[in-house]
Amino acid sequence: MCIRDSFTTTRFHQERNGATFHDVIVDEAHDPASEFEFKGNVDLDKLQRLIDERACVAHVHNALGELYFYDDRLEDAKSHFTRAGRLGSSAGYNNLGVVLMKEQRYSEAAAAFEQCLQQDPSHHGALSNLQKVRNRI
Repeated sequence: MCIRDSFTTTRFHQERNGATFHDVIVDEAHDPASEFEFKGNVDLDKLQRLIDERACVAHVHNALGELYFYDDRLEDAKSHFTRAGRLGSSAGYNNLGVVLMKEQRYSEAAAAFEQCLQQDPSHHGALSNLQKVRNRI
């Protein structure tokens, strides 16, 4: 599965190489008269629908969680980081802990970092983050 996120030739190159193209950019991108500030923005609702329909891959949920995190949609971010972790992504649990730290939910953040470290004992981010939250508990 390939997702459009930038250039007009993206679709051609993806389909030429056997991928299925899914356009998840904002609708304004398709309107040449639109003065929308940045037509390459990902429409998070379109991306969410695509993932709900097709994805059960940890890294996809982790990536979507990151998009939601940067859009300050923390509940959505936590949901996807949790799903990523349950699907085997140590990064998903680390990122969940980061969101929980941001919310000052330090005990829950520590638990997320510990779950990350159960999957990947050498995860440097989780090791560092766990130390930070332990200093706050």
